[in-house]
Amino acid sequence: MRKNSTPERRVGRAANVTIFLGILFTLIHLLALSGVTAMEQRSYGLPGLAVSIGFLGLGYGIRYGSYAAFYLTTGGFAALGAYFVARFAVTGEPAMLLRCVVTAWAFVSLCRAIPDMRTLRQNAVFPLPMSRYGAFFLRRRVKARLSCRPADTAQP
Repeated sequence: MRKNSTPERRVGRAANVTIFLGILFTLIHLLALSGVTAMEQRSYGLPGLAVSIGFLGLGYGIRYGSYAAFYLTTGGFAALGAYFVARFAVTGEPAMLLRCVVTAWAFVSLCRAIPDMRTLRQNAVFPLPMSRYGAFFLRRRVKARLSCRPADTAQP
């Protein structure tokens, strides 16, 4: 662990790893869909594009403090790593091993951030500072949620 690392930074770093891999995988799959034959031969395509865009969205969910997005991403990278290990065992392609290593890196960074995410959740703190636009929309959402609650109807 780094000396000056706070829980916010560690969870934010895990979110940034997820976002980075989501962008990287999205670009690779888009290259395959655009007709680059080297990418098409390595089984990149539309299903992988959907998964990579999903990871990209989950990374932003982690960045803004979503507990569900955090655990879905951790489970998703675990499943993806197991898939790549199985594909490597069957095909023996070094590219599958590289994919497995990158996925394991993301999984380990997310696992290291699990206790920090719990701490942030208990303190009601976001992993990264909220922008003024995010704070404005979050404030509106909280007000809308409070106005939808039924009033106490208990009479004395």
